[in-house]
Amino acid sequence: MRDKSIELRDLADAVAATAEQVWAHIARAFQLRNDPSAAILTCERDLWRFAHPLRQTARHPNPDQRKAEPQQIVVILLVELDAPRDLGWVARSVVNTAGPIGDGWRVIHPSAHPNPSALLRKASEWDDRRRR
Repeated sequence: MRDKSIELRDLADAVAATAEQVWAHIARAFQLRNDPSAAILTCERDLWRFAHPLRQTARHPNPDQRKAEPQQIVVILLVELDAPRDLGWVARSVVNTAGPIGDGWRVIHPSAHPNPSALLRKASEWDDRRRR
């Protein structure tokens, strides 16, 4: 029988892979000017929210060890532009609007990319290389 932490990690990886696929489809739908329903957007977010604690439990099966660990994540906001804008300015404006520091988080680096689905393909390629 496989170790429970390995099974949890595999489950977390599968859920995260599903979230990545849903995210790619959402990004593609936006590119085609077709807005996904709120249920689809919520589903993608909730898949990430499900994968994260699974990964934490797989890493630290003991609840006492699961205290908040400093980590870096990427938060992607799909922003619709109504006029040509400098992408760096857009990213900085979003941070200025939301604030650079919140409850338990801080923005390290704002950035913008004109093709979010290309970023996802790159991330998948990096993950594939890392797993080999």
